[in-house]
Amino acid sequence: MKIIKVNCAVFCEIDDCINQSVGECSLDMIFIEGCRMCASFVGRKDQEKAAHAKIDRVEAMGEKMRPAEWIVGNDTGVSSKTVWAIMMGGIPENAFDVPHDPADFGRCYRLLKLFPEWRKRLREVAAVFPKWGPMVREWDKMTELYERDYRTGRSAELFNLMCSLEEEGRQQCAKDKTPPWERG
Repeated sequence: MKIIKVNCAVFCEIDDCINQSVGECSLDMIFIEGCRMCASFVGRKDQEKAAHAKIDRVEAMGEKMRPAEWIVGNDTGVSSKTVWAIMMGGIPENAFDVPHDPADFGRCYRLLKLFPEWRKRLREVAAVFPKWGPMVREWDKMTELYERDYRTGRSAELFNLMCSLEEEGRQQCAKDKTPPWERG
């Protein structure tokens, strides 16, 4: 399995690279969390809705975004980049994790909406990062809650479910003695 740097994406390793001549890009990790107390989506409903609207426009035009275009976009976070890297046949080098809140989940949700064939492969993420296991198992339930609530900008039910699944994954990793660099 090849390593794909997420902080400084090494596009020359990717088959459908948008710029084969670039060895490393200068992408900064952008990780904006939602409010952990009220489980709001980044506190910016408009930003969340705009991201959904962009996907709807791409679908309406019959166009398909390529994975190499998505990774350089602005609707990314650590957890969605983790999914992207595994689906591209690599592993993130330094930053990888599960989604921690509805905003994180939303970025993963939109990634999988753009590349629906990846939804069936989510178990590959859990195979590399066992902490993802409970979330992959409950992905359909999380999707249902997200779709129900994202327009409101908050989802305490989704947030609480995600917290319990993250804790379950953390406990499973500790029980199995999974090394920290493989926990995700």
